Amino acid sequence: MNPLIPNFPPPPPLPDAPWLPWLLVEGGSGWTAVVLLIVAGVVFAVLNRLGKPGRGARVAAVFALLAAGAVAADRLVTTDREALSASTRALVAAASSADRPALERLLADRIDIRLTLVPDGLTKPRVIDEIERLVSRYRVGTWAILDTQADPQGVLGRTQVLVRVESADGWINFSWWAIGWARGSDGRWTAATIIPLRIQGMSNPSR
Repeated sequence: MNPLIPNFPPPPPLPDAPWLPWLLVEGGSGWTAVVLLIVAGVVFAVLNRLGKPGRGARVAAVFALLAAGAVAADRLVTTDREALSASTRALVAAASSADRPALERLLADRIDIRLTLVPDGLTKPRVIDEIERLVSRYRVGTWAILDTQADPQGVLGRTQVLVRVESADGWINFSWWAIGWARGSDGRWTAATIIPLRIQGMSNPSR
């Protein structure tokens, strides 16, 4: 078994982002800008060769402005999908380091963790106690997020995340998690459900 890759198949993926928001303000905006700049260069070169450099410059300038707009939109606009992904990364970081103040902010008041290693029906402070216990028990050292998927649905949302953890003893483990989120009136996302989908070495990690 290769210790650098998971030894289990991934869960069914969440729906992909709609192509237009992805193209304009999410992961594809950089490629949008690159394509527009390439088009600008090609148009200028063609019209310049045809003896119309002035017109070529004007058309190229329009495409260059569109490219700049795509970059600006990416930096100024945060979509729900991006916000959910950022909250997921923050939650993984907080849980892996047992950062109690961060967990207080990121977990909903009524949090349901369906991990067999954690007793059912715990209050939020007790859930954080259990996270601290598990981090200490397994001597969590370094961690990395290998994949994140997000699916916003109005004031609710869900994410899936693949995490790689290495203990202080050099033990490596991979796990997939499903997280259900709710957005409050202040616009902040908090995790309401956390479900282990796959954990290396555990045949049935969720209850």
